[in-house]
Amino acid sequence: MNPAARWKTLLPASFTLLPAMCLATVAWPAPAAASDTAPTAVPESRSGDANAIDQAPAAERGSPRAGAGTLASHKGGASHERIGTPRTAATIGNGSDRAADAFLRQWPSPTGGVLVVLGAPGTNDYRRDFDRTAAFWIDAATRSSLPHRLLQPQPDSGRRLRELLREIAEHDRAAAPSADDRPNGRATSTLWLVLIGHGTFDGRTARFNLAGPDVSAEELAGWLEPIGRPQVVVCGFSCSGAFLPKLSAPGRVVVSATKSGTEHLYSRFGRFFAEAVTTSEGDLDKDGRTSVWEAFLAASRRTERFYRSQGRLATEHPLLDDNGDGQGVRAAWFDGLYPRENLAVQGPLDGIAAHQVHLVAPPKHSTLSNEQRSARQRLESELRALRAKRSRMTEADYLDALERIFLQLADVYAAADVATTPR
Repeated sequence: MNPAARWKTLLPASFTLLPAMCLATVAWPAPAAASDTAPTAVPESRSGDANAIDQAPAAERGSPRAGAGTLASHKGGASHERIGTPRTAATIGNGSDRAADAFLRQWPSPTGGVLVVLGAPGTNDYRRDFDRTAAFWIDAATRSSLPHRLLQPQPDSGRRLRELLREIAEHDRAAAPSADDRPNGRATSTLWLVLIGHGTFDGRTARFNLAGPDVSAEELAGWLEPIGRPQVVVCGFSCSGAFLPKLSAPGRVVVSATKSGTEHLYSRFGRFFAEAVTTSEGDLDKDGRTSVWEAFLAASRRTERFYRSQGRLATEHPLLDDNGDGQGVRAAWFDGLYPRENLAVQGPLDGIAAHQVHLVAPPKHSTLSNEQRSARQRLESELRALRAKRSRMTEADYLDALERIFLQLADVYAAADVATTPR
């Protein structure tokens, strides 16, 4: 059997599309008609008027302004009424100690856990949109059998979040190491922290608006630091770009809806990202799973299309950081999954680690051991580097190098199949 036929046989069927992706730019899907309305219950699909998400916040009248600090307009009593809440979001976690205990009893989990925090909405329209965004996360966690918790807006939301993160850190320190989940004493399952709401920035301090005292970027970084496991922190709120450099750390993926603290208007990226990462919509390489990196790229492009279709200047430019340098990258720097050729950016680009993290993964992914996942990450990094220097290679040399990488990827998946096949 010739080499090309060999890797096509060994790789999963969906991976036979990858050579074409490396030889040509991945095409972005065209905007679907009537695609930008929020779901009204447990998320299944998008439908309705494409402007619906814009009608609810009414041109950002309730959005925070830079320098506003803790906004009284976001903390009125009426803003915390349980109105229009999707069934999934309404029944999972109500801020009680009993819900916290149930979440922690499942921790640490080999598959990780999801913690969703709803900030102070300010208006009923914002509350409905935030609830719908949360429903995507809770529904996906439920389908994936992941431990999950939804913190509703409460006067003591900040304290509850701090204590919950502290207890997770204590669980990680106290848990007995196992050969697979805690190599070198470090857990490998991922904590997902999703922040949905509004933010503020006064030029020095960035804050996420809670129903009670707001939480600053520095405070949140301190709460997360003791947790000894990989983390994905999704800051789906205005001014969140100022959180990214504070939260950036090795072993942590940080996604922000804006590029700086000065982008203070209402953010749509958070819901677009929630839809992309929890459904097949963001699966750009068609391998049957949507990574954080793919969801970021897809949601960023959808955000860009929204403002362009409305004839408006974009007021949010999302960033992703996964290498701990605190810089982040924008989707505009990439064609498909890969950096644009001759991109004038110094230092390593983000995206490689985020492409290895999935909220909803098919059974094929779960059969890989930690060693096999590391090998796959190394090979995918080589694939990205190869594509970046393609213009300086002959076609024969490029195809030979491409074949070598794919044969090694085939061996990784073949070994996983052998290890999990019943004897």
